[in-house]
Amino acid sequence: MNLYYYNINIEEIANQDYFVSVTVNSVVYAPPAPIIISQQNVPLILGYLQASLPQYIWLAEFTTDTQTGLSYFNIYTSCVSETTPDTITAQIIFSGVPQTIAATYENCGQSTCAGITAVPDAIIAFDCINQCINFTDTTGVYSTTNTGGYGTPNFPAISNIVTITFTLLNAGGSPVGTPFTTSYRPTAFPFASICLTPSDFGITAYTGNTVYQLKYTFITDSAITCSPLQIPFLVPCCGAVLTSGLVASFELYQQNGNGNPTPTPTSLTFTDTTLAYSTTNPGGYGTPNPDYSAVSKTEFVVTRPDGAVVAFDIGYIPSATNTQGIITNENLGYGQSPIQDGVYKIVFNVYAIPASAECLLASTTIYTVLFQNTYNCLYNQGIALLSGCDLDAKAQWNCAWNELEMIIAASLTNVQCVTGKVERLLSQCQTNCPSC
Repeated sequence: MNLYYYNINIEEIANQDYFVSVTVNSVVYAPPAPIIISQQNVPLILGYLQASLPQYIWLAEFTTDTQTGLSYFNIYTSCVSETTPDTITAQIIFSGVPQTIAATYENCGQSTCAGITAVPDAIIAFDCINQCINFTDTTGVYSTTNTGGYGTPNFPAISNIVTITFTLLNAGGSPVGTPFTTSYRPTAFPFASICLTPSDFGITAYTGNTVYQLKYTFITDSAITCSPLQIPFLVPCCGAVLTSGLVASFELYQQNGNGNPTPTPTSLTFTDTTLAYSTTNPGGYGTPNPDYSAVSKTEFVVTRPDGAVVAFDIGYIPSATNTQGIITNENLGYGQSPIQDGVYKIVFNVYAIPASAECLLASTTIYTVLFQNTYNCLYNQGIALLSGCDLDAKAQWNCAWNELEMIIAASLTNVQCVTGKVERLLSQCQTNCPSC
């Protein structure tokens, strides 16, 4: 499948310019209200387009000239037809004046590939861990169910391909780095893949949240040079935080209950304290920061006292009326067992739309000490000692109880200094009072 795409180029954007709608083949798709064109609102515009026209692939690039302060917004989309061009326009309000901008057709620099009757196809995925472009030629070998595959009656067969070169291009089609000639060759199913690193193209790194194109060229043993594919793709942020004024904040509350001892700790209450932007809360949601609607998902990454790291999504999406969620013992990897006492490192990540871009709107880390098991054990031990006459045991218990109160107080300002202390108190309590 020969891929091509369209580019809607909106130039010299100033403050308060709006995206109103997009028209595809005479059908208008408009969000509920015009959206201010800004770096923060790019995920919101892309999210609307992807939701309204899911048959297309929507990508975007937003840049700002530091000297003029003017911005440039490019919206890219692939075409769903290889033979029939689409008519795509964007309706914007530019400096207070409604305008229509037509998408330009980009042929991706594909050659005619004269003499090539196979129909090459491929998929691209970005590997955030290894920071490489994972390319897979999915053309396969000719069969009655794969009539575009390599081999008789098509040309070339895989054995006819003698050279393969990858060329990295920017969104506008200009080369990035240098072309990379490789020993990679396509295969029959299961298809072979190659992970293309920045060094393959002679560059230091790929830029996150940026649109590139990958051009696939082969030369056959009959000296035919063919570039059948030039595929636009987005390098995701891979967890990097987008520049904005949003500052996420939250609090955790243990399951204290109203009585003593408290309930067995099986959950924590999460409260989002980011709230809405105001002059007294400049890190909140809303203009000039990303709004609630720019959030695709949230995630917690927790380092437990035993060193285990667990990442999970409790389904929490912030809004003006939704600021709480529950973290369970199962979320933390304890199964049905109680949540253990000790110091926890908790990272709260807020992701932009679309989630697939892996761009963070904000990321906040806190350390907190959980002590509910220790509190319950010491409380039960104290009750047991009331009816006895062991003054030494009572004195030891009183010291432990006071130490727990000091640990809790100290953790409010320097949680690192109490690492391991709650666990030691709990072990001591359970040794002195096994039934507690």
